[in-house]
Amino acid sequence: MADVPVGTLIDILFIFGLIGGAGTTLALGIPMIAEGINKLTGLEVNMVLNTGILIYVLTDIVATD
Repeated sequence: MADVPVGTLIDILFIFGLIGGAGTTLALGIPMIAEGINKLTGLEVNMVLNTGILIYVLTDIVATD
């Protein structure tokens, strides 16, 4: 049933939804993690810290998958 064009379209839209959800989660979660690190360590929240957190989170996701 999924081999018909409607099924393929649904599959494609579902994948875009998953990617959008993951992107939204990262975009909302990383600043919160950065603020927590700021409160615990006093490190300034800047692009370097946010990028480091992003790299760590993505590496953790790939490594544990």
